[in-house]
Amino acid sequence: MFSYPQGQDIAINVTVIKPRPNMSYDDLGLVVWNWPYLCVKKIKKGSIFQHTAIQEMDQIAAINDIDCNKMRERAFARCASELPAEITITLIRRKHRYTGSYT
Repeated sequence: MFSYPQGQDIAINVTVIKPRPNMSYDDLGLVVWNWPYLCVKKIKKGSIFQHTAIQEMDQIAAINDIDCNKMRERAFARCASELPAEITITLIRRKHRYTGSYT
């Protein structure tokens, strides 16, 4: 199901620094789900991800160079919680078929 960027798809790297190293996945404010691949479901208000390039429905390709190809929500939450300070998420954003935009 996973695919690398193809054609006019774009890859985006987003890096955030945890204000507190012991922040849990819930504290980070990023909700992910498998639909049909691991992607961003919601960015909670006040999240450290709120002012980044991440958008809902972006496909998550990797977290700190850990391949998210077959990763489920629970495993992503564990990775995000256990990373000590810096989190880098690699995203794939698909071009919209009808409008031609990336939003």
